[in-house]
Amino acid sequence: MNPASIISAYPPIEDLIGLINKTNPSKIHIYVDLKNVLTSLYVKEVIQEIVYSSENDCLSDNPQKKLVNSYIFQSCLFYTSFWKKISSNLNIPCNIFFCSDIGRSSYHRNIYKNYKKNREVNMLNSAPHDIAIKEIRDKNFGLAESICNKLDNVYFLCMKHLEADFLPYYLITRKYFDDTNILHLIFSNDKDMFQCLNIPRHVYQLYKIQSSKIILNKKDIFSTFLKLKNDKISNKEKKLEMISNIDPIWIPAIMSLCGDDGDDIPGINKVGNIKATEFFKDKRIINEAIGTYDELNERIEKGGNFFRELTVPIHLSDKDKVILSSNDIVTQAYKLISFEMLSRWIDKETDLNSINYRKYINNIINKINIITIKSVNVLYSSILSNLKDNYLNRDTVNSLFI
Repeated sequence: MNPASIISAYPPIEDLIGLINKTNPSKIHIYVDLKNVLTSLYVKEVIQEIVYSSENDCLSDNPQKKLVNSYIFQSCLFYTSFWKKISSNLNIPCNIFFCSDIGRSSYHRNIYKNYKKNREVNMLNSAPHDIAIKEIRDKNFGLAESICNKLDNVYFLCMKHLEADFLPYYLITRKYFDDTNILHLIFSNDKDMFQCLNIPRHVYQLYKIQSSKIILNKKDIFSTFLKLKNDKISNKEKKLEMISNIDPIWIPAIMSLCGDDGDDIPGINKVGNIKATEFFKDKRIINEAIGTYDELNERIEKGGNFFRELTVPIHLSDKDKVILSSNDIVTQAYKLISFEMLSRWIDKETDLNSINYRKYINNIINKINIITIKSVNVLYSSILSNLKDNYLNRDTVNSLFI
């Protein structure tokens, strides 16, 4: 197995060049939802190769036994090298942000204790190599964090006990919003990332549908969310008419009505993607029951509910009445799903945990202890020459930077 094949986030080059020519950016930012694009680590044969190639007791805390297969770490170097070449060939500065996390999210568990509960159950019933690959992955993340953050234009953020998928949204809206000429490219197959596409900047998402990789933007949110590509013509026309007057900024709110089975987030009973989206086509109900998008976020941030009390009687269908009566469910789901809610928590000055996370992010973004190299391939070769048969050793690799 080639380490370069572990990360499945290489874009279709022709589409990429076309997008760059269209937007004419002064800078490109790459955001890699790392755990999402490590698709090879869900293949049994790949998992076994990495686990079985690691030395016996490699996961022990014994400092004398800390050699682990380094393919995951190496894949980050390969990926960095790819974008360094793109940057050099196009003569456009390129920043690469690897977004990763370790441990269960305390933020989400504090809101809902059963968040991703089924994944814990599945892990308990997993084969030994499935448990081992998680520990090996986390060790690779730790090494990548210490090495990649010494490289110019490369940032490796490893959030401890906090989901990292919100980071592209947070970085674009909090750190780089003032620079309007950045091309932001998010590499993830997570539909939650659709929230980022609404940011009024050049934001795109590389998304895989079956065997095809496509680059999504704001206009593609609903067609992808509702899977219009697979629909019959008649159904497609009805859905297109339905979504024509819905602002895509409501996508996290729509997702909150549905919930998320994959993350064990409860939604409203019998309300799926289509029914939830359809609810937002009635602007009168939205104006009265929710208000503006900003009003919704401010209300929930202050401890309020998703739906406010209706001051003006509205003629409602039975389906709409069920939705409006599910305030607790939708409010909880929105707190769990919305990147804006999590970002506002990070911004808080009164919560010690959020302050520490914000400090960590700032320290990575504002790094000063870096080295500048002309070619990542030079560094990659030097690292491999100091690795023992593709094993990582933190002390050995760190010595390259002393």
